[in-house]
Amino acid sequence: MHRRSPERRVGLRLLLLTALAIGALLAPAAANAQATRTWISGVGDDVNPCSRTAPCKTLAGAISKTAAGGEINAIDSGGFGAVTITKSITIDLSPQLGGVLVTGTNGISVNAGADADVILRGINFVAVPPSTPQLSGVRILSARTVRIENSSFSGFGSTTPSNKAASISVTPTAANTSVVVDNVDIRVGVLNGIGILVDPAATFTATVTVRNSTILGYFTTPVGTPATSTGTTGLQVGLGGTAWLVNSTVFGNCLGLVTTDLDNVADHGVINAYTNSQVVGNWSDGTPTSIIGQPDPQGPTGAIGAGGTAGTTGATGATGTSGTSTARIVVESVNPALKARAGARVRFAYVSTAAGRSTLTVRSGKTTIATITGRAKIGHNALRWNGRVQGKAAKPGTYRLVLKVAGPDGRVATTSSDLVLR
Repeated sequence: MHRRSPERRVGLRLLLLTALAIGALLAPAAANAQATRTWISGVGDDVNPCSRTAPCKTLAGAISKTAAGGEINAIDSGGFGAVTITKSITIDLSPQLGGVLVTGTNGISVNAGADADVILRGINFVAVPPSTPQLSGVRILSARTVRIENSSFSGFGSTTPSNKAASISVTPTAANTSVVVDNVDIRVGVLNGIGILVDPAATFTATVTVRNSTILGYFTTPVGTPATSTGTTGLQVGLGGTAWLVNSTVFGNCLGLVTTDLDNVADHGVINAYTNSQVVGNWSDGTPTSIIGQPDPQGPTGAIGAGGTAGTTGATGATGTSGTSTARIVVESVNPALKARAGARVRFAYVSTAAGRSTLTVRSGKTTIATITGRAKIGHNALRWNGRVQGKAAKPGTYRLVLKVAGPDGRVATTSSDLVLR
């Protein structure tokens, strides 16, 4: 039998020990490796590596396994919980229905570095119950840039405005911040709540562009003045903040636009509104710092002078007054989901940015079972269905209420709500 020499056995042992040592050094690095793209699923598990084949369940579980500058995506629809962001990252849950449904906590807090860039896309933010105070859907404390796109907010705000909670709260305390809010639907349902608040800490600035978005609020029966009444605020910008309102609508609030600082009423921010935006139907629409639109048209040229020969052209006339921009009509239901007893009267409340003729159709599947007409005015309106079909109480089930408002100039807008009869 061949026997290894003592020297060879010692060499093999040294080789084995070296391999084990290298493996021990590499193991922690492999375990702590972060992926540039991770995945979440409604049926995932946060103990997973958040890969496409083994997704995590929550945003909080995925973010710790995602490298700075990386991206979190959703495989399917689900509620993925709250998360705090401390680095550059993209959370893109589209085209799925990605929800951040929270109770007693902010939805997404951004507290990253001064050079961090954050993108939030395709997220449905919901606070339950909506009366819970001091909650923000997105709370921005520190970042270089934040983009919020193709998302919706419902139920956020604060019963005490000084808490600086809002559907989107831009209150940087450690960096100058630029924010873009694009194609976002905000429903301010909290008493004294704020749709978008821009209020940076002293020495810092915050610039926010609101584009292609809607901020819908409410107010109680007017008593006293808007400043002392109860209701919501659409857009508020304090000292150090600048907001640009582009092709967007703010309506149905107690206060539409506010440039007063929450900490000191003597200080003010800046709101620049383009003429393609609408601030209507609020108890007090408010006044933007500046209105940006097309230049004023020039007056007519002076007439040819009289005489035996043609006179010289007269001087150009004075500058004419600014024209009125034609903006699209917008209507929005106050309650996207309604419940009632079978056979009971149903009240469909909505807000319109223009007066016109309103038509409400009640549909069961593809069949229209009732039609109600009325007149819409600028601001809050309501139509009522008696809950009956051909003289009998409508059967329990799910129905679709579709409202159409036609303005006097031919413009038409629609909105809808689901109705459950029990």
